[in-house]
Order: sequence, then C-alpha cells, then structure tokens
Amino acid sequence: MSYRKTPQHFPLPWASTACYVSAVNVTDRYTNRGTEIPAGQARLRFRKLGLDERRQSVAVTVINRKGKKVFAGTTNDEKFDANDHLTAILKLGGV
Repeated sequence: MSYRKTPQHFPLPWASTACYVSAVNVTDRYTNRGTEIPAGQARLRFRKLGLDERRQSVAVTVINRKGKKVFAGTTNDEKFDANDHLTAILKLGGV
C-alpha cells in the first residue's frame, strides 16, 4: 500500500472516470522483466526470516574471493510487498 501521489491512477470500478486514487505499477516484481541479466551474471534475492517466520530488516554485504565488497544493501521487513526483496546482480564465479 502506498499513499504517494503518482501520475498513474488506480481504476475504480464504481467510478471509471475518477483520477483521485494514485497507483504504483509493481508488475515487474512479479514478472522479473524489469532488468535484463547480462551473460556471466546472476540475480540474487535476499531475505531474512526471524524465528516467527516474519521478514526482518538486516544489513547484507557480499564480498568476493579477493575480499572486495561487491554489493551492500538492507533486506525488507514485513512493511514491504511480499515480492519486494533486496536484489543484486552479480558476476558468476565470485570474482
């Protein structure tokens, strides 16, 4: 859910011409069409579950074999859409 004002409007079945309810298109979260993955790379998604099986917000750092940080971010907790995960596109082979 979002109360953010956007140029896109949510269609209301009972008021087809109404434009006062803003919308956010999250289709790419479900279709994986938002980002092309280059050859030799892979998409990784991170989530942290607590003992209660609920998602938690934690810092994540990915370090390659040479000790260089290649990605950092924070996982999403239950306030986010269930399909909205911390995502990284990284080179295969850990280099």
